[in-house]
Amino acid sequence: MCGTGGDVINLVAKIEGITNGQAAQQLAGTSTVAPRARITPVKAQEKPAHAWRSPDWQKDAHDRMEAGRRALVADTGQICRDYLDRRGILPETSEAFALGFNPAQFDPATESRRPALLIPWFDGWGIVSAIKYRFIDELAAQDKNRRFTQKRDSEAILYGLHLITDGGPDRMLVAVEGEINAATIYQTTRAEGCDVVSIGAKKNEAGIVALDKLITKRAYSRVLVWLDDEADAQAAGEKLRRHRPKLMKSPTGLDANDLNQLYGASVLKSLILDRFPPVSGRPDPFGDTKHADDSTPVVNGHQWPGMAYTADMGEIDLDRPTSVLIAGRVRRGLVWLRPELVKLYEDADRTSRNGYGT
Repeated sequence: MCGTGGDVINLVAKIEGITNGQAAQQLAGTSTVAPRARITPVKAQEKPAHAWRSPDWQKDAHDRMEAGRRALVADTGQICRDYLDRRGILPETSEAFALGFNPAQFDPATESRRPALLIPWFDGWGIVSAIKYRFIDELAAQDKNRRFTQKRDSEAILYGLHLITDGGPDRMLVAVEGEINAATIYQTTRAEGCDVVSIGAKKNEAGIVALDKLITKRAYSRVLVWLDDEADAQAAGEKLRRHRPKLMKSPTGLDANDLNQLYGASVLKSLILDRFPPVSGRPDPFGDTKHADDSTPVVNGHQWPGMAYTADMGEIDLDRPTSVLIAGRVRRGLVWLRPELVKLYEDADRTSRNGYGT
């Protein structure tokens, strides 16, 4: 206490809030007055990094997944099976993504229990990193802000990592927003040489960073970023610029699952694969060339069986997307592009041309 007169007795008396006499006794070791308790600040306990890696968290996650799997195939799971069927998700796809069902998942937002689709996320080693729930009741259909919750300490970075192949220059990587979109593209294009991941929320910055690392590690030469909003697709493309990704927004507001439900797998497949035509001189990873015949169209001098034809049967003009006709996997004949699909191609192509690597 600088500038204050007195001796050590006065100093102790002021610090302890006692009289000079009591201070003298305390200094002599004969005081009966307990010293004032010192309050030591206690640091708040920091949340451990990757709390989902703990044995307790993992055990609970796997218990939830097992219960969800059993509930999905039980009589009570019919509401969830119907939901997946309406969304066009095949049973084998549901099994590949380890989807489950909770008939009474607690929703902290409404403080009620609601039926929900259980969606596990895995890291690159196949370890569960997140358990998300998508509610499938009437409230979820009416209010998109009341659709999701998740297990505490979940870390959702990239969805679908446990199904990624070794990659390589002959495979394409497609990045989308939602888990249902990822599952839809998986079942539609996996046999055609595509891997797919979901970044979940559009503002998932950690997901974009992880996506950048994944593309580098697996050496994908073709990357398609398909987000609902064009500005979001452009922002993601800027961060992934060194990989020269193709960018695509959801055409006319329809995401991958919407397109699959409305127009079928062949249209969805064409919208994705048409972003990257076969390279001349390289075996086509998207086609089955050993069964090609004279009716197979030619793209840049390379046969491309069963994917697209032009109206005049000439070589496909990649600069005129509205001239493309969908032919599924047929070997002969044409299936004309329905008029309502022309705008889908125009919208998807416009965003792709505004992206990088075009």
